[in-house]
Amino acid sequence: MLFGIILFSLLYWCFERFDFQRFKIKSGVILIVLFVVQVIIALCSMYGTGWDAGTLTEDAYNLAVGNSFEPGYYSHYTNNMLSLVIYAKLFSLATHIGLSSYISAYGFCVVFNCIVYYCVGLLLADSIYKLTGDKKMRSLGFLVCYVFVCISPWNFVLYTDSLGIIFPVFVLWIYLSINENSVKKTIIKWIVLLLVSIIGFHIKAESLIMLIAIVIAHSVYVLVENKGVEIVKKLVPIILILVLLVPAFKLGSYSVIKTFESETGMEHDREKSFSMFHWLMIGMNVDSDGTFNGEDDNFSHYISDREERVSQNKKVIKKRLKEMGPGGFCELMIHKLILNYNDGSFGNGLDGEGFITDKFSEDTPANSGIRFFYRPDHKGFPVYLNLTQLMWLGILFFSLFIKNEWNYRFIMLSIIGLSAFVMLFEAQPRYLIVFAPIYVITGILGMSNFFDIAKKMEYLTKLKSIVNKRK
Repeated sequence: MLFGIILFSLLYWCFERFDFQRFKIKSGVILIVLFVVQVIIALCSMYGTGWDAGTLTEDAYNLAVGNSFEPGYYSHYTNNMLSLVIYAKLFSLATHIGLSSYISAYGFCVVFNCIVYYCVGLLLADSIYKLTGDKKMRSLGFLVCYVFVCISPWNFVLYTDSLGIIFPVFVLWIYLSINENSVKKTIIKWIVLLLVSIIGFHIKAESLIMLIAIVIAHSVYVLVENKGVEIVKKLVPIILILVLLVPAFKLGSYSVIKTFESETGMEHDREKSFSMFHWLMIGMNVDSDGTFNGEDDNFSHYISDREERVSQNKKVIKKRLKEMGPGGFCELMIHKLILNYNDGSFGNGLDGEGFITDKFSEDTPANSGIRFFYRPDHKGFPVYLNLTQLMWLGILFFSLFIKNEWNYRFIMLSIIGLSAFVMLFEAQPRYLIVFAPIYVITGILGMSNFFDIAKKMEYLTKLKSIVNKRK
């Protein structure tokens, strides 16, 4: 953490003293160069992984080229359906433009991931500018996001995290960008927020937390800062969202399932799908600290009836809560909080070389330098892990100093909501990835406020010294 604080302090000092107007190279050129570098890093470092990401990737490729695959997995884990269809479309497009081999088609999808991650950086930078009006903090935020998020090894893992990472920051950007200076704009703004959040939810469930935080914080702001009829007028969009919420989510789920069935030619078996109580049951497992474990997963798999599975999941949850008691529950929550927030790489390469199931290609002079730092099977990988760790701890430290103002409270509330989510349900550092850009934003906002306070204290100290001399 100390090194993280020093790093961000040096970055802040450099950006505060740098005159961007004298910088002759246009920002557009810099952005293009940075994107090219990101793509080169990803393509040189990419590899195939196991676990769910490997399953989804292989199934998407098989679907694209007309090979068979086992659909039962998606009946259990319905949250992966939309991602499967999206990556299958990308693989199909790759094969149609001549990238017929699995490795080259995979690389095509990785480039798409790079675009998503880069857009995240741009949305983050613009959101910081809309919140602060400070161009230097906007540039600093983009730089931190580029190193911490955009060129992260997760960039070349084809999974829901890479597709879902854009939604929380996109929802934030929409909320900040569309003015509510007319009834029409206000209604459009909240409907767009709802639609984007629904799509995000069906890729990564945590994406919905940002919308929930905005709705709560906005409602409280309206109630506190307005009176009488104004309260009713400004709460109408929120009421509209709440009314449309359930039907919109049902329609969204129906559309995703129908799209999956249409694209795969396979019927979704609703009886096999896991409910939220399955993940809550896993989250209450003291023996595994609430992380994924085969015993709980098999328990749910062997119950074929959905209603019976939900009932049995609830019974196990109640039993575990009773056995833990209030003290044990608090202890479990502390363990899960530490586990989730412990790793600045969000669990990348935790299995070491075993994290890679398909190396794709051998090392060459052209790619070995990059792979040295970015692949778990190379000796330089701990250097990357240490860099992300000190950045992560620096971000968390400065996030504590974010201003307690209405403009920032929904961001803070979303972080609280995400923390509660990963503490109650299955614990996994990787589940924080989609909110990595939001953490960067809070870190930059907190750092700006921290040094503003430091400047004021320095000014007051000098003023006091001058007064004392005159006396």
